Amino acid sequence: MDQGRTSLESAFLADQQVLTRGFDELLRALETDDLDLAVQVAGRLDREAGSHVEFEEEVLYPLAAGARGGVEAESLVHEHGLALEAISRLSAMAAGDELTSQLRRWLIERVQIGRDHAVRFGSLSSHLTTLDDIRKRELLERFETYRKRGRSWREYASSSMDDFLKSE
Repeated sequence: MDQGRTSLESAFLADQQVLTRGFDELLRALETDDLDLAVQVAGRLDREAGSHVEFEEEVLYPLAAGARGGVEAESLVHEHGLALEAISRLSAMAAGDELTSQLRRWLIERVQIGRDHAVRFGSLSSHLTTLDDIRKRELLERFETYRKRGRSWREYASSSMDDFLKSE
């Protein structure tokens, strides 16, 4: 069996499953009005998703864009942004804050987008299977570098925006 494929795909898909479960847990917390749990899960998702989102946006989406076109990649980055809005809003909340029905609906909509994105992502990850062993090992090293860096999702998004503004 191709070890590069197994390691890269396994690492990436394992992350995908962690994020899917996290979004599921966050949805349940919001649906049951458990704001304390929702804030806790949002913080965990923020920490767990950083390297994964960075790999998707910096490596996988550009790779897939070559095969599928940039419009889909832009749409996927937009979905990240919507889900991150919910994570950021929840992370800013404190004990005793009110979760109004309007805010709850707004959060659930964005978290559902993140969950749906995570669930249907398998078709894009198939682009990893088309790479040769050397490229897979390079990408696995890059993925592991992102993980070691340990940036949260919000930290990555902030640095990505800073880089974009500098390029303007």
